[in-house]
Amino acid sequence: LVVTGQLDRESEPQYILKAEARDQPTKGHQLFSVTDVIVTLEDINDNPPQCITEHSSLKVPEDMPLGTVLTFLDASDPDLGPAGEVKYILVDDVHGTFRVDPMTGALSLEKELDFERRAGYNLSFWASDSGRPLARRTLCHVEVLVMDVNENLHSPHFSSFVYQGQVQENSPAGTQVMVVTAQDDDSGLDGELQYFLRAGTGLEAFSINQDTGTGGEVHGEAGPGGQ
Repeated sequence: LVVTGQLDRESEPQYILKAEARDQPTKGHQLFSVTDVIVTLEDINDNPPQCITEHSSLKVPEDMPLGTVLTFLDASDPDLGPAGEVKYILVDDVHGTFRVDPMTGALSLEKELDFERRAGYNLSFWASDSGRPLARRTLCHVEVLVMDVNENLHSPHFSSFVYQGQVQENSPAGTQVMVVTAQDDDSGLDGELQYFLRAGTGLEAFSINQDTGTGGEVHGEAGPGGQ
């Protein structure tokens, strides 16, 4: 019995054949006997690990506590024994910001994230089997997107301590008197401004639109960082 075709244990681990032996009589009927032949393929390390998701992405808020498991890196290897056991190794540790457990693939956070400093990380890791004499490995990727958390650290500030303007006493309603500008150094919603008239004389004679800063007798408009 010899091999005449390509064998692959992962697709066909065992073959069951029927073998027949026949005599060659010079006279009379030919006699024969049949037996089963079972061929089991032995595994070799012919498959590298395969990334379950070749390129995956996850979103992580910047205030995620240290030590949190962000995801589990995952790869599969159809080989048997050590040749099918996958270990995980980060190609670069991004200054120690992340850590991966080589046995479980657990990707955890080791250093604080800061959206303003860095909004994302493209991580690469080796998924390697333990085959002998030669181990096989595959390079996989995961993208970590840092999500901004509104910290609201900065108070709005006006570009001038005092605004002065003049308007004629017979001006109709809606006349613009001046532009009031303020800024807020926070990002996102924390940096969007609204305007209000909250104290002073003549509140019944003047108004300001809290969202756009327009309308009534006074027009207020946000500068960079606000609206």
